[in-house]
Amino acid sequence: MSQQAETEAQSQRPASKGPDPRGGTQGMAPSTDRGLSLRERWGLLALLVLAFGLRLWNVHAMEGNPRFLEPVMDAAYHLEWAQAIVAGETFQDDAYFRAPLYPWMLAAILKVTGASLFAIRLVQCLLGTLTVWLVWRIGRRTWGPAVGWVAGVLAATYWVLVYFDGELLIPSLYVPLLLWALHGTLRLPERGFAPQSCAWVGVAYGLAAIARPNVLLFMPVLFFWVWAKRGGAQGMRGRWASGLALTLGTVLPILPITVRNLVVSGEPVLIATQAGVNFWIGNHPESDGMTALVPGTRAGWWEGYEDSRRMAREEAGRDLSSAEISQHYARKTWRSMAEHPGQALRQMLWKTRLFFMGWESSNNQEIRFISHRFNPLSRWSINFATLLGFAVVGLVLAVRRMGRETFPLWSFWLVYSGSVIAFFVCSRFRVPVLPVMILFAAYALVEGWRWGRTRRWGPLAAGLAAAATVTFLSSRLPARLLTGDSLGYLALGSHALSEGRLDEAEDYLQKGLAEGENNRHLRFVWGLLLEEKGQSEAARRWMAESLALFPDYPELRARLAKLENDAGRHREALELVQAGLAESATQVPFLVQRAIALYGLGQKEAALAGFAEVLALDPAHPMAHVSTVQTLVELQRLAEARSAWRAGATHMEAAPDSLRERWSVLQRALGLDAE
Repeated sequence: MSQQAETEAQSQRPASKGPDPRGGTQGMAPSTDRGLSLRERWGLLALLVLAFGLRLWNVHAMEGNPRFLEPVMDAAYHLEWAQAIVAGETFQDDAYFRAPLYPWMLAAILKVTGASLFAIRLVQCLLGTLTVWLVWRIGRRTWGPAVGWVAGVLAATYWVLVYFDGELLIPSLYVPLLLWALHGTLRLPERGFAPQSCAWVGVAYGLAAIARPNVLLFMPVLFFWVWAKRGGAQGMRGRWASGLALTLGTVLPILPITVRNLVVSGEPVLIATQAGVNFWIGNHPESDGMTALVPGTRAGWWEGYEDSRRMAREEAGRDLSSAEISQHYARKTWRSMAEHPGQALRQMLWKTRLFFMGWESSNNQEIRFISHRFNPLSRWSINFATLLGFAVVGLVLAVRRMGRETFPLWSFWLVYSGSVIAFFVCSRFRVPVLPVMILFAAYALVEGWRWGRTRRWGPLAAGLAAAATVTFLSSRLPARLLTGDSLGYLALGSHALSEGRLDEAEDYLQKGLAEGENNRHLRFVWGLLLEEKGQSEAARRWMAESLALFPDYPELRARLAKLENDAGRHREALELVQAGLAESATQVPFLVQRAIALYGLGQKEAALAGFAEVLALDPAHPMAHVSTVQTLVELQRLAEARSAWRAGATHMEAAPDSLRERWSVLQRALGLDAE
């Protein structure tokens, strides 16, 4: 470094202003793990061992959860993507729907360890331990050793962070990346905002962005902070140099993703194409702000993905690329918000309440129920509402005393929270702000301890009252929110049902119904259980009763249509189907039941056309293949039947046993035994 640059860098380093006579710290007092005493080193080692041990114990405890070894929804999607990479297969021949860094990490671990889910979770336990170390380090650098230790212990033991380090979800990688970036940001003043330092900080944010792009919304704020703080002898030139270095560093990890998307899709997609549909999910007129489901689509991950894409193309009246689908949903959302501004404002306020609410809203599985049931240690952890109460007090103190120095932390908290609220809210989406909240909460706790030691009862009482008020408000759950254990029992009961353990499923589902009888998903699965137990008439009555309560639940309506068809009430089934087709975008289940109803009414040609319509939308549908061949046989169109049998043969391996048996009967009837 030249002498001039060194002088400039020194001029940018803030002087430590020493202890605040009120018990706080007025300015940044950099304190790192360099020069730690032996006692402190042992303390840090103990903290990291505690963090890793709790996470490893959680992995062991969660093996009791049947979904842990059989990931579902987003976790299954990430795993499928990683497995495709390892196998050298193309998972997505279009622009990425989701940011790819986390599946890349999974693929690397699977490649090295031979497809071990435990190895993935072991690595994530180490990443979680890194998160704790970064929280400790940031707290220590910003407010001193006491805050570092308190923040480190909170991060090590907070059950939500521990839980997500065991799940195949993005936060386990994303959170330490964000903390690494924030740590580097806080060090920029002492490094004089040198362009090379800003560039490296940008690289950290860029890596975080290709895990989840939300962080890019924070980058303009950070740019202007660097611009405002950067000065010295170079003046405007230095500001531009540092700001551009930050920007270029951020772009560097993203650029290969953008180029790849351009090559495979022909469109300049920055990272991923999920933003538009997520924007619609959280802001359409019927959205509850939490459920990750496009209205009118099926509940499965791939089913919902395919339905949402088909709906966009039908609404546009033409074929759409992935980028155009995202743009379609974004425009649709903005148009809806412009037409109903009052409703849009109420929805944003509702989602803000959800974000700061003391309840862990989930869209994969009920994490509070699962964590507390299988890992009893999690019950002893601090809860979100209490954490929020102390974090708000710490935020107010930090902004008043050292707002400029802590700007990267509190502005990140606010901006990132807004980036989640703008879309939809669930527990794992607010995980990235939890370490920052922990830092502010630790600062408040240490300040409160100092006030108590110096008998400053006024500030202590005011701080405790403020924390208690925020905690109370956060703990007040809206009446419309589905709380309790019903969703947890639903998950366990659904899995037991899928495994054929009917008595176990009945036990779980009964407990769930006792907790929340008006849970529509729970009622639907209970109807499936009745059907599986051979109580078809009871299942039909239950589904009809449930449909009266939840008329906008397409899976329920389609299943009731099936039960009506099974009972020979084909006209009743047709009425349900026609209503479903008019109100829902979930076409295939209704089209199947319509074709079956037409067949049952003797309209075999119409039924045949109906099954063809199903296969046009879902070429692998086993029931449609079986019914097509059977109908052709009955119509004495044997040549067509043989051709249809050959076309459907490749799709029957995964079909239920009953359908495969019918398929074999048709094979023999058509004289195709050799095939």
